[in-house]
Amino acid sequence: MDKLKPCPFCGSKLTKMQSKSSLYGYNGLDERIEIHRFYVRCGSCFARGGVASGKVASHTTRLMRLGVELPEGETTDNKIKIAAALLWNRRVNDE
Repeated sequence: MDKLKPCPFCGSKLTKMQSKSSLYGYNGLDERIEIHRFYVRCGSCFARGGVASGKVASHTTRLMRLGVELPEGETTDNKIKIAAALLWNRRVNDE
């Protein structure tokens, strides 16, 4: 994951990744599928970056270890965290 830039509002370096999840449903194998949401929050002024989200199944880590491609529409927590970090690190003056 990319290093997080300081807060664009207060300049604080007290930023951290936060997450929330909720049940999306179950697949045909009775495996739980959840929507995971990640975002960066400033610990000083409590500003929050954009939310990145995706469907993560309970079998995702097992499939990744085996080198099996994930089903369409599913992702991993790591990919979602990277997207959230990119949203936070994006600045107007970036080229």
